[in-house]
Amino acid sequence: RGEGNPGRIGVAEAAVGHALVAYASVQGVLFVATALIVWIPLVRRLVTPRALKRERVHRRALEQFMTRAYHLTDDDTGVLIFASLAERQAIVLADEGVAGKVGAAEWKAVVDALVAGMRSKDPGGGFVRAIERAADILAAHCPRQPSDRNQLPDTVIELDF
Repeated sequence: RGEGNPGRIGVAEAAVGHALVAYASVQGVLFVATALIVWIPLVRRLVTPRALKRERVHRRALEQFMTRAYHLTDDDTGVLIFASLAERQAIVLADEGVAGKVGAAEWKAVVDALVAGMRSKDPGGGFVRAIERAADILAAHCPRQPSDRNQLPDTVIELDF
């Protein structure tokens, strides 16, 4: 091996070494550039799969439902309407006393009203329409009794994640 022309093997090995260094350098630059681009919130939202966004929104809503004790009302009638403006997604979580009486299609109408408002850059109007729809649903399935008292705050809470 290499007995005929030792200088030529050294040149070939050097060329391969330079090529590998160049390749590794390009890969490093591409990695850093991609990481910086994906760091931009808008880009990150665009490249995040919808299923992952949905799962994150559901998890955050469930955390709020439990943290704010919506599950501790006397008749298990707590309802949370949760929206993530960044993901343009919404979810309705209902406690057991309501969930067994209201079908998914009815809650979807609440979510659709809210999402429509978010998409048209009117999240406040979307919330109003969603709350009105949810009130109609609750009035039909869980009518107010004379002994009922409001156990949960009727407020919009804005969170930064």
